[in-house]
Amino acid sequence: MKKKSYFLFCLVAISSCDQTNISMDKLEWVDELYLVNERPYTGVVFNKFEDGNISGTITIKNGIPNGGWKALGFDREIVQEGNYQPVEIYKFSHPNIRRLNLVFGKEGPYNSWDLFIVVKDSDKINFDTPFIKSQIQKNYHVDSITLNIVLGELELEGKSK
Repeated sequence: MKKKSYFLFCLVAISSCDQTNISMDKLEWVDELYLVNERPYTGVVFNKFEDGNISGTITIKNGIPNGGWKALGFDREIVQEGNYQPVEIYKFSHPNIRRLNLVFGKEGPYNSWDLFIVVKDSDKINFDTPFIKSQIQKNYHVDSITLNIVLGELELEGKSK
């Protein structure tokens, strides 16, 4: 009887744990968050090439990119890698700004910093982007940064500054 109870306890404990790796196609994109079973996802997400090999990974915490990411080549080599870092949005309060993500990336010998401004409405981009850019550079000690304005996770053509 004790063995059966222990087995049942272990089974329940294991099944109640959050998943730590999941395919991107298993996530839902709702209200600017990645969800699984209607809850913000935390863990590593992967994409695959058509042949089934993993093409990239990204760390997500509480439904948003936060942590390391990698893009892999066809021979499973790391082509690009970097880190997502959410920026505390209260410093740049604006009704149209949903989220700010500072992204560090490496490709071969080249390093880059990108700031993604995730907006609610692409027709209302009327905030002070030079001020935001200068404050990020100052507060995060970043010399050069590319500013990207995005709706959801998709870059808006012609809206980057």
